[in-house]
Amino acid sequence: MINGKVAYVNNNGKILLKTAYTDAGDFHQGLAWILSNGKVGYIDTKGKLVIKPSFEPDYGMDTRAGDFQSNGLAPALLNGKWGFINKKGVWVMKPQFAWVRSISPAGFAVVGVQ
Repeated sequence: MINGKVAYVNNNGKILLKTAYTDAGDFHQGLAWILSNGKVGYIDTKGKLVIKPSFEPDYGMDTRAGDFQSNGLAPALLNGKWGFINKKGVWVMKPQFAWVRSISPAGFAVVGVQ
């Protein structure tokens, strides 16, 4: 953290990317989730905001919002329900599940239904 904001460094500890965000995830498929004002959004490897922070953070669930998979989808949380978004932030599966796991290469995801 630098002044309460996260940054990305290389293997030698050199700062490669400073952010204006209080938390952030690893890059997957060229995007990383960020936390801004209590909402989750996404940046690219240059630090450009590509999906506006509008999703809920995941506190304590198995699923970590923001990890895009090779199929180009990521689990996202809205109004207490999980769904999947694409790299443009568009819902591919509307938020309707109690919880989700990432979609497997075979195209299946384990989800919690009520």
